Amino acid sequence: MLDCCFRRARVRNRIRANPLGMELEQLAAYLLERGYCQGTIQQYLQAAEHFGRWIGRRRRSKRVDESIVYRFLDEHLPRCRCQVLRASSRIQTRAALKHLLRFIGTPKSEGSGEIADVTSVDGVVHLFDQYMHNVCGLADATRQYRRRYAREFLSLKYGRRAIDFRRLRPIDPMDFVADYAVRCSPATAQVAGSSLRCLLRFLQWKGWCDGQLAEAVPGVPHWEVSSLPKVMNEQELQRFTESFDQSTATGRRDYAMARCMTDLGLRVSDVIRLCLSDIDWRNATLRIAGGKSRRTGILPLPRCVGEAIAAYLCDGRPSSQRPELFLRHRAPLNDPISKELARGAMRRAYKRCGLSLGRTGTHILRHTAASQMHERGASLKQIADVLGHRSIDTSKVYTKVNIPMLAAVALPWPEVSS
Repeated sequence: MLDCCFRRARVRNRIRANPLGMELEQLAAYLLERGYCQGTIQQYLQAAEHFGRWIGRRRRSKRVDESIVYRFLDEHLPRCRCQVLRASSRIQTRAALKHLLRFIGTPKSEGSGEIADVTSVDGVVHLFDQYMHNVCGLADATRQYRRRYAREFLSLKYGRRAIDFRRLRPIDPMDFVADYAVRCSPATAQVAGSSLRCLLRFLQWKGWCDGQLAEAVPGVPHWEVSSLPKVMNEQELQRFTESFDQSTATGRRDYAMARCMTDLGLRVSDVIRLCLSDIDWRNATLRIAGGKSRRTGILPLPRCVGEAIAAYLCDGRPSSQRPELFLRHRAPLNDPISKELARGAMRRAYKRCGLSLGRTGTHILRHTAASQMHERGASLKQIADVLGHRSIDTSKVYTKVNIPMLAAVALPWPEVSS
């Protein structure tokens, strides 16, 4: 496969002589199969070759994991003085090595739950992630942000030193959450606090710290109905949906995703998990499997959503055996879309229609769907059922943005007597 990527025999021979030469050949074949252009493949192979030379100089085993990759990115790349290969950007190198780990990465055992090094931040975070997955049963998105806050807390406390949980004091979690409460919103501080509380309960479960540490995490007051959810009005929503170029395959895909969010109130995680088998065209229903609540629901398929999906399927979706509904149209071809890709498509739509100010996420589309349902007469129970809320208390905030209803129940302003 290297013959298809490099014309010069000298370059091909140099790559094959690399300590990871066999894996680099596999990487080239993998990238070609996934539809990457020749220039991108050459850049990725050069970055991976650089990593292989670093591995060879350090006389390390080929059993490499993410910690070795990040050591290369954090320690060697910023100070690289290699004569044969120039240092690439961190982003490009990290992307290349992420693909390379498919062939040389040490597999993680789902059942073992233990790794050798429990005195490093990476080791503890890895064990914490397995605890959240196997014991708590948390969703991937929840585990992702809790790993981030756990890593930040441990890094601030220990840095590069070996972790010694005997040094933890109640003031440490208090200072961590208090710092977030000062510089971030109450909701963000609450998430940081709950993540840290989960970490400390894990450490208590392992017998590594006292149970009082989890109780030392302060609560951050935040009243859910104290603020209004951001929503679009009818004119803004029309401009948003009209901003998608439905003459292209990518535009039809992004428009169908947007319709799922604005008409059904689906989360971006629900949209990217939709499969072809979830659509019942005969009964006009859409099955939402799993999701944040881990429950499967059946939603009615509105005509506008069905037409958008049908247009994408008939003239847009790549020919593929993948079961997922929405696929990538650029390399890696035919892969399911990611959350980042879906969010990026919505952010670009905000910008095209002039609504980018204060609107960077996809949850505003979910809020808009809920508020419109309430304005059209849907009860809080019906809204909660569509959105997948376990309690109608979660949905009651949308009554505050129903301006016509509030105007009807408002008392007249008392006249001033002369």
